[in-house]
Amino acid sequence: MLELRQIIPRGLCLDCRGCCRFLKARSIWAPRLLSEEKKSLYLKKKKFALFRDSNTGYFFCGYLNQDNNKCRIYKKRPFDCRLYPFLLSREGNKIFLAADLNCPFIAENLKKQKLKRHILYLKAFFNRPKVRSLLQKNPQFIQRYKGALHLLELKI
Repeated sequence: MLELRQIIPRGLCLDCRGCCRFLKARSIWAPRLLSEEKKSLYLKKKKFALFRDSNTGYFFCGYLNQDNNKCRIYKKRPFDCRLYPFLLSREGNKIFLAADLNCPFIAENLKKQKLKRHILYLKAFFNRPKVRSLLQKNPQFIQRYKGALHLLELKI
């Protein structure tokens, strides 16, 4: 599994209650699985699916514990979940590292150096031959995200 350095403080994520929830059952924002993840043991035991919250009408990840806002498979969560609030966004033939502006951390830190350094880290990460090869084998991972902020173009 690809290891990815995290930038968002854990407490902020646990308090936010923004990600892992979607307006639609087939949301573009729902995690995309790499082919290797689809075959993995932890996803075979329980299908990766979204469920409707009868109180809010929103859909939520089946691995999200809504009581404490924690992921039940956090240490083995899909790569897309580990990457978020960053995304790989397609615009025509170009691929961009993008960010979801709905994430409070992104909105608050957009102009700060620590976020700029993390973006450079992600650029180097996606330039690794192993990572580029993995993404070439998984084109479903790169989507067209309307409303995402394109940070920089990637060559994959």
